Amino acid sequence: MAEALFTNDEPLTAKRLDDFVIEIDRLISPASKTLRWGLMRLLELLNCIPIFVIGKLSLYENLSLEDRLKVLQRLERSQFPPFLLSFVAYKTLLSLVYFEDEQELTKLGYPGPARERYKRSLRLLEGTREKDHAHEATT
Repeated sequence: MAEALFTNDEPLTAKRLDDFVIEIDRLISPASKTLRWGLMRLLELLNCIPIFVIGKLSLYENLSLEDRLKVLQRLERSQFPPFLLSFVAYKTLLSLVYFEDEQELTKLGYPGPARERYKRSLRLLEGTREKDHAHEATT
């Protein structure tokens, strides 16, 4: 699914996809057993969905990139809540992880190290809040 969601001008490399799977696993592993079970069932549903949205008797993972894109486009416009919610859940999860990658942030024009100034401002703000809370507790 990540390949179809995030391939633009150039296809994602096998290494990038493998690293992506590791990052997703890292994100999901600490989650509760119930949440992990639910996410796996949603993934199974999405894998079996092509017959319903593009009329091809095939698992999603076995489709060509072009057909996987068609499936995702139709899921995005689906009026059937289980299909739409399954798609949104995974698209959100995958997007969060994908766009945390430094190279992807750079491609989007994210300032990278220049963001340190912003982080320092947040730390200063947090320090001010802690002082205010300490002052309130003593009065």
